[in-house]
Amino acid sequence: MTERLEYHCRALPGVNWDEESLPRPTPYMHGIVKETAILFKVLRQLLLYDATNVILSRIIQIYNQRLIEHFSKLEITTSRGRERLYGDIAHLLSNVRRMEGIDDPGNELDDFFKKRFMYHS
Repeated sequence: MTERLEYHCRALPGVNWDEESLPRPTPYMHGIVKETAILFKVLRQLLLYDATNVILSRIIQIYNQRLIEHFSKLEITTSRGRERLYGDIAHLLSNVRRMEGIDDPGNELDDFFKKRFMYHS
């Protein structure tokens, strides 16, 4: 899944965060969430409940780390751009939180966003 995350994140430098027609969530995040949900459904059918939780929880930890690295490289200076990025983060977190039996992803991404982007004009 790390490779899939990296594949989707390759699009980040080209995203125009201020573009009004930019879909919500943005295509890179839509892809990450969709593929994670598919993996979750497949693992649920094949593995025990606890094994699925361990695997998906580790994947989410990696997502947190890697997304923070990718988001750190972004220069988003407008409130519209920040709202869109925050919307992507919220989309990911809400979808993960709906996965029954998966540990909460925590607030790492949310905290990073607030620290990095909230106090810029």
